Amino acid sequence: LILASGSQITEIYNVVMASGVPSSGSACRRLFSGKAIELNGEKIADMNYKVDLSDENVIKIGKKNFFKIVWNK
Repeated sequence: LILASGSQITEIYNVVMASGVPSSGSACRRLFSGKAIELNGEKIADMNYKVDLSDENVIKIGKKNFFKIVWNK
């Protein structure tokens, strides 16, 4: 997953929506409330959680969707 964000730090909600897995914003919120989002093996329930894109991160959405996050400056 390549993100072309102007900032090095962004909210995880934006990363999940950029992945294209949730079909809508409400579907994305349901994933967070169901604790179906993991960042580097840690479950994330807060949609406002800040992600440092300069680090190498792996995000898991649901059971089968894994993405390596790359920040495109």
